Amino acid sequence: MKQFPDCCRCSFRPFYASSVLFAVMFSVGCGEPSPFSEVTGTVTLDGQPVSDATVAFRPSGGGRSAYGVTKADGTYELSTLKPGDGALPGTHKVTIRAVDIEKDAEAEALAREHGSLSDMMPTGKKKKKPKEVWRVPKVYSQLDSSGLEFTVEEGGGNQADFPLKSDS
Repeated sequence: MKQFPDCCRCSFRPFYASSVLFAVMFSVGCGEPSPFSEVTGTVTLDGQPVSDATVAFRPSGGGRSAYGVTKADGTYELSTLKPGDGALPGTHKVTIRAVDIEKDAEAEALAREHGSLSDMMPTGKKKKKPKEVWRVPKVYSQLDSSGLEFTVEEGGGNQADFPLKSDS
């Protein structure tokens, strides 16, 4: 490998150092305000809070989606790039997914034997799919059928509550 003379190496160091500094400053954002707006809300089903549901906001005009998970009282907070940063302003299609996987005896034995829930899938020649128990109607989990939308306003303070019904 060809070595540069000492005089050339010195002239590259300031350029390299300033390039690294510029890259770090650019990636941090130089204190620019976040493009996201805070969004919080509550998910209920037939008037009862829904816990451990995934709430997803997908911008209608494209861009990063935002997600949140409901607590025991049904409340959630959206995050896009970091916890609680919110969602992009604009209209979003919303999905809500709350499904449990019913464990059978074989899956329980595998989990105990291997110490992992990832081993819950049955093995062998006949593989059966674990039973899904939907705590919120499946229709709310898909973009084309949820019927849920919300417009995120700039500046935060967006309250997006979703009172869902079992008969949907």
